[in-house]
Amino acid sequence: PNYNYNTTVQLNATPNTGYSFVNWTGDLTGAINPTSINMNANKSVTANFAINIYTLTVIAVNGTVTKSPNQPTYTYGITVQLTATPSTGYGFVGWSGDLTGSANPVTITMDANKNITANFTLNPPTISGFTPANGPIGTTVTITGTSFISVTSVKFNGTIASYTVNSSTQITATVPTGATTGSITVTNTAGTATSSTTFKVGYILTIQIAGSGTVTKNPNYVSYTPGTTVTLTAKPTLIEALKIVPNTPEPISWKFDHWEIDLTGTQNPKSIIMSGNKTVKAVFVPVY
Repeated sequence: PNYNYNTTVQLNATPNTGYSFVNWTGDLTGAINPTSINMNANKSVTANFAINIYTLTVIAVNGTVTKSPNQPTYTYGITVQLTATPSTGYGFVGWSGDLTGSANPVTITMDANKNITANFTLNPPTISGFTPANGPIGTTVTITGTSFISVTSVKFNGTIASYTVNSSTQITATVPTGATTGSITVTNTAGTATSSTTFKVGYILTIQIAGSGTVTKNPNYVSYTPGTTVTLTAKPTLIEALKIVPNTPEPISWKFDHWEIDLTGTQNPKSIIMSGNKTVKAVFVPVY
């Protein structure tokens, strides 16, 4: 329309969605909006708008988030794909802040500054195996599995053991005093894992000698799994006759006489069942 001389015209710049008013140029300058202009001549005015620019801030603890495209700022309407990757031993549970839900990956449209948190939680542990499968009290056992993070206890059939967490997938533990055959458990702040097989607490067989001789064990192990039968064979020492002092007899040999402590009798060889730690004394007597 046409305006009479000296008419004051009010101008109000309204940006489209996603844009912001910047300033006026032409016969009107400045960034005041709304503003007015005096029609004392023909006027040409341009309202300048710029697309909005936004920031996307993502927080991730115990995991990472990748942005595609990965830019410091985004113009209005740009879509960004977010992919959450948990650290070892953790699981992704969902988004919070300016994004909700648990879809992963997920796409967000940049229509404002965004602050988003990717939430991860510690997984309960799992046990995939352990070695050795048996051993006596004090044996070092290597346990393998997952989520060995924030571990609070390791137990052998319910008996608390000392342990070292070597990594999120490996623990070394010492079979504790009082442990019995049973499952191994590993507990962290998220839960408890129980081994699918049992650790057999091995027993020690201690041999003592009275007199002169030896004892062989069959099988000959450092420790024995519960219920193992061990055959013991006593072998006396044979020596030559000595006459160091005239008319003083010296033994010419030794002979096995009997078993004592956890095995009794005179049978040789003789077997013992390993139902616990055992001590057996072989008694040899001299033969003159």
